[in-house]
Amino acid sequence: MDIRSSLEVSSSINAGQSNVFVVRLVLTFRIDEVRVASLVEAHLDESVGRFEPGSHVLYERRSDGLDVEEAMTAAKSHIDSLYGIEDYPVTLGLAT
Repeated sequence: MDIRSSLEVSSSINAGQSNVFVVRLVLTFRIDEVRVASLVEAHLDESVGRFEPGSHVLYERRSDGLDVEEAMTAAKSHIDSLYGIEDYPVTLGLAT
């Protein structure tokens, strides 16, 4: 079972084209473990920074082999890390 939380932001420079940026936190529950993953994805119709059109994972962090209590602690740490990214465009390679 997965629990997913996402924030999606769309932007456009040219008419008819859009770029979608997704910040996602996923908790995956298995019988014997829990995995926590945080990602920043870009789905681009036009080039942005160093990225050509297409889908890209700009940031990913995973914590595997956790019990439920550890997963809750890890989820908070993942969220704190996402909030703590300094200057998203520069750090994630989106600045021109």
